[in-house]
Amino acid sequence: MTPWRPMLGLAMLGLALGLSQPGAAEPPPKAVAGLWAIAIAIEQPRTRCRWEGHVRLVQIGRRLTGSGKAKAVGRAPRCPPLEGNIDGKVDGNGVRFGFAMGRLGVAEFEGVLGDGGRTLAGRWRGRAASGLWWAERALECFRVKLDQFDGAHGLPG
Repeated sequence: MTPWRPMLGLAMLGLALGLSQPGAAEPPPKAVAGLWAIAIAIEQPRTRCRWEGHVRLVQIGRRLTGSGKAKAVGRAPRCPPLEGNIDGKVDGNGVRFGFAMGRLGVAEFEGVLGDGGRTLAGRWRGRAASGLWWAERALECFRVKLDQFDGAHGLPG
């Protein structure tokens, strides 16, 4: 037996063991839990529904639960109020969740976390409708509204 054969056997065994071990641990999901102000728009030109409301996301690891509520804004009398439970997941910067939306059924929302973790945005698709959505952490939304006021509006500047 040549001296390199045992070494080759050990190298092959080491390579096989290395390939069978699980890969590097996935990075933890981004934190999206909390209260978000949300805007939802429908893409069908004849419908012109737009909703504003809030979602409260509860995050345990990669799983998302919670609830949401939104009402039609503007001149959209045929647009139903949206309200329901949330069930989904977080994957890196991405979120995906189902949101029960009244007579529209359950809509699937997909989006990404942006602006340093202050916004979520993406697309949604329901039974017979689809569109875009955007959300901002409720605390950030409140800060922006406060920043719009100054001494000229009757508040200390």
